[in-house]
Amino acid sequence: MENIYEILAIEQGCSSVELKEAFLSWKKEQQEILKHGKPNEQRQATERITKATILYKEAVKKIKNVSNDDDVNTIKRNVVRSNIVEVNPAETNLTSTSLTPRENNQILNIDKMDKIGKTLNNNFEKVSQIKNNFADINVKLLSIVIAVSICTVAGSLYIYNNTTSLKAIYYKVTGNYPEPPVPPVPPKMPEMPEVPKFLVDDEKISSDNKVKDDKKVDKKEKVAENKKETPVTDEDIAKKVFVDYNNALGNHNFDEAYNLMSPKRQKSMGSPSHFAEGFTDTLESKVTDLRLAKTGKDELVFDYVLESKDRMKGNKVLYQTFKGQVHMFKVNGQWKVGYSESKKTGETIK
Repeated sequence: MENIYEILAIEQGCSSVELKEAFLSWKKEQQEILKHGKPNEQRQATERITKATILYKEAVKKIKNVSNDDDVNTIKRNVVRSNIVEVNPAETNLTSTSLTPRENNQILNIDKMDKIGKTLNNNFEKVSQIKNNFADINVKLLSIVIAVSICTVAGSLYIYNNTTSLKAIYYKVTGNYPEPPVPPVPPKMPEMPEVPKFLVDDEKISSDNKVKDDKKVDKKEKVAENKKETPVTDEDIAKKVFVDYNNALGNHNFDEAYNLMSPKRQKSMGSPSHFAEGFTDTLESKVTDLRLAKTGKDELVFDYVLESKDRMKGNKVLYQTFKGQVHMFKVNGQWKVGYSESKKTGETIK
C-alpha cells in the first residue's frame, strides 16, 4: 500500500516539520495542475490531493503518538530511579536474616515520618475546625447587620409618616397653610416683523411646486414603462450567474461560488474545502466579454473572455487572459455553471 513518504519521495524517519514542508510543496504543484490543467488532469489532481491529505494526517498522528510514548517511558524511568535504595555490599549479611545498621536507620526514619504525619493531620483538623468556627461567626454577624438595617429603615418610615400627620393637624387647627410657590413668568417672544405683500406671491409658488410634482410623476411613470418593456430572459439570468461565480472567486467567497455550480461540476471539483484550495492565490477573476453561442433544452452555451490575477512569490502578480466556452444548465428552475473549456491567450508578470 502506498504511503505519504513514497508519494512525497522522502525518508520515512523524517521529523514532522520536514514532512509538513514536503507535503505543502507537493500540494502546491497539484494546485497548479488544478488551475491550468485539462479537465481529466484536474480530476486526477483532486483525487491525489484527497488521498495524500488523509495519509499525511495519519502520519502526523503516528509521529505525535511515538513522541508521547517516549515522554511517558522517560517519566517512568525517572520514578523507578528515584525509588531505588542503594545498598552497600559490605553492610549486607547473607547468612542471617537480621537487618543491617543502615536498614535499621531507614526503619527508624519511617517511624519518625509516621509520627510527623499524624501530628500534621491533627494540626490540619484543628485549623479546619477554627475556620468553620470563624465561618459561623461571620454568618451570625451578617444576620445581625441585616436585622439592624431593616429596623433603621422601618423606624425612618414611621417617623416620616408621623411628622407628616402632625403637620396636617397643625395646618387644620391654625389655618396657616403654606403659600404655594409662584411659577416663573415665561419670557415674551419678540414679535416678528410683517413681510411686505409685494415680496411674496403665493399663487406663483404653488404653481411652481405643482409643475415640479408633475415632472416627478412623469419620470416615475417612464421608469415603470421601461421596466415593463424590458422583461428578464433566461439568457440574462444565466449571464449574471456566470459573472457572479467569477466575482465570488476573486473575492474569496468560495461557498457562494460552489453553490452556483451544477451538481456534476461540484462532484468533479470535490468538497468545498478542496475546491477552495485551488483558488487561494486568486486575486481577481473578471468576465470581460460574454455572448450566447448555442441554445438547447435547459442549456445555454456562451463564448467568454476572462481576465485573472494570481499572487506569486516575491510579491509579484500573474496576469492572464483566457478565451473559452461555458455550458450553463437549468437545475430545478435555477441556472447553474456547468463544465467549461478555455485557452490561455495572454500572460504577463508584474
